[in-house]
Amino acid sequence: QNGDFTRALKALTKILHENRDDVTALNCKIVCLVQNGSFKEALNVMNTHSKLLGSDVVFEKAYCEYRLNRVDSALKTIEAAPEQTDKLKELYGQVLYRLERYDDCKSVYTDLIRNSQDEYEEERKTNLAAVVASMSQWEEAPLEDLGLPESTYELCYNAACALIGQGQLTEALNKLRQAEELCRVSLADDSDVTEEDIESELAVIHSQMAYIMQLQGRTDDALQLYNQVIKLKPSDVGLLAVTANNIITINKDQNVFDSKKKVKLTNAEGVEYKLAKKQLQAIDFNKALLAMYTNQADQCRKLSSSLQSQNPGHPRPVLIQVAQLCREKQHSRAIELLQQFSDQHPESASGIKLTMAQLYLIQGHVTKACDVLRSIEEFKHKSGMISALVTMYSHEEDIDSAIEIFKQAIEHYQSEQPGSAAHLALVREAANF
Repeated sequence: QNGDFTRALKALTKILHENRDDVTALNCKIVCLVQNGSFKEALNVMNTHSKLLGSDVVFEKAYCEYRLNRVDSALKTIEAAPEQTDKLKELYGQVLYRLERYDDCKSVYTDLIRNSQDEYEEERKTNLAAVVASMSQWEEAPLEDLGLPESTYELCYNAACALIGQGQLTEALNKLRQAEELCRVSLADDSDVTEEDIESELAVIHSQMAYIMQLQGRTDDALQLYNQVIKLKPSDVGLLAVTANNIITINKDQNVFDSKKKVKLTNAEGVEYKLAKKQLQAIDFNKALLAMYTNQADQCRKLSSSLQSQNPGHPRPVLIQVAQLCREKQHSRAIELLQQFSDQHPESASGIKLTMAQLYLIQGHVTKACDVLRSIEEFKHKSGMISALVTMYSHEEDIDSAIEIFKQAIEHYQSEQPGSAAHLALVREAANF
């Protein structure tokens, strides 16, 4: 009861020495180990005496697995429990969140909030708000109003993140300012809290503000704020990794010495457990690009190949490999790679084909570029595409093909949107031509 768990463990060792199967002592030992953060040892005790302890320690077992980042095991343990107690449900919510199963997670928290009356209500609402924010940011889900308050800075911060996911940047920035104000007010009452403590508590809010500024094109303001956050050396490795990654994206092919320093922060231990899959993927893409900009060709190839095997249908790893080949003046090999990808993944090939056309143009193969562009179904009848093709065919003095492009486009609009502005503009342009 005094919270002196190390001394309690000594006493328990004596008791268990006399009677190694004393269930109460084993339960107490597990609690002491968990409180001391010795999760592996606690799990060992539970596994060694599993017959004796039975389902008494399901929660403790799942909690240790969760804290050791064995999230799949924790999920199995919880789902196999004979009875879903409230504390197991709380843990279930956390586990589902880590597994990015946001829909299931939302149901768990909504249910918990509806059916519990204690002093942790606000924390549950904060967690639910984080789920909504994640769904908005990572799954581009539309925002639904769950009637969550914005009375604390955590709730306010999560509401801002949800708005970012919807692209409502000005509203999100105002919400973050509100969160900053609430944070300062809530910490100001505590005489033990220094200005430095307040700043490190605000770091995550400031980093998110900088991200909005970056999206708005205010890169100088964003950089200044990001660097302030890094100077504070916050203990959250996830926050540091994201902030460093965003600085690297502002630096692009400039200031690469700074980027090489910052990339170390994205490799810190435990980062992979702190971030969403999409964040980790973005960081990996940027590492490959940085390797290209710093002329580490082999490193760039290695990173982009491994990214390609992890995300086979994603065009970006291939585009990075192609950019690297172009730096080495291997344009034909680059086009081969692009062709392979577009054959294998026609569903995400439109960007790839645009790049292919660009490479043909660099080499002076205008007609080949036109053939590739005409094969992009998605952009076939867009006015920009028609304009580009007509211009290129005219340049090659292939007037028949240019007229053919107009004819096909007019027929398309005639059947799909007769009399629309696009249709009439095309007829006029074709007549002029």
